[in-house]
Amino acid sequence: MRYSNVGVGVTWRAPWRARLSVGAENLMSNGRNPFAPSEDEQDDSSRVPYIRYEQDL
Repeated sequence: MRYSNVGVGVTWRAPWRARLSVGAENLMSNGRNPFAPSEDEQDDSSRVPYIRYEQDL
């Protein structure tokens, strides 16, 4: 079985050529993650929230 996951996020583009993104990776997954350390790990612990700021100089 192939591994796949779903993430969600939103991005706001600032007038000074910047982007602010907020979201979470791996909200839902299907299959076994090939990078998971063990099979006993629950899916809840693999969710990764993020805040990202990018600016063009």
